Amino acid sequence: LASRREPRPRVVGLTSDGNRDFVSGLGTYDEVRTYDQITGLSPSEPAVFVDMAGDRHVLRDVHTTYGADLAYSCQVGITHWEQLGAEPDLPGPTPQLFFAPSQIEKRTAEWGRDGLQRRFGDAWERFLGAVDDWVEIARAEGPEAVEAVYRDLLEGRSSPRIGHVLTL
Repeated sequence: LASRREPRPRVVGLTSDGNRDFVSGLGTYDEVRTYDQITGLSPSEPAVFVDMAGDRHVLRDVHTTYGADLAYSCQVGITHWEQLGAEPDLPGPTPQLFFAPSQIEKRTAEWGRDGLQRRFGDAWERFLGAVDDWVEIARAEGPEAVEAVYRDLLEGRSSPRIGHVLTL
C-alpha cells in the first residue's frame, strides 16, 4: 500500500533467501534484499522500518545500518518467533509495538466508527486487488491436516503463495 502513496516512497522488501524470488515477483518493492544483505544498504535519506519478522538480528542490523537516519521503527509481527527479543542499546529510535486494538481505538476517536469502517473497507479492497494474483487458497479439514500445515509452517516448508484455511 505504501507504493500507492504520493509522493511515492522507495520501498525495500527484506526477506529470507528462500522467499526472495516470491517477494521479488510481487512487484510491490523497488528493491528486494535478503536478511544477510541489510548491512550493505546505504542510507541516503531517512527510513521507516516495519518489522513483520520479529527477528532480533534483523532488527539490530536495520538499526545499526540506519542509526540516526531511521525515523521510525515499528514491530508488527513475529513470524520469526524463535528469534524474538530486542537487543539493548539499539541505535536510532526505540522500536514501537503495533497493537491493532489500540490503533482501532485511536482511529475511532479521530474518524468516528463510520469513518474507520469506510477507510478500512477501502484499504482492504485495494489490498485484496493486489494479492489476487499471487495468493492461492488451500482448504483442509481434520486434526491431521491442521497438524501437518502447522508443522510445515514451523519448519519453513510452506509456500508463501498459499493461504491455508483449516477446520477441525
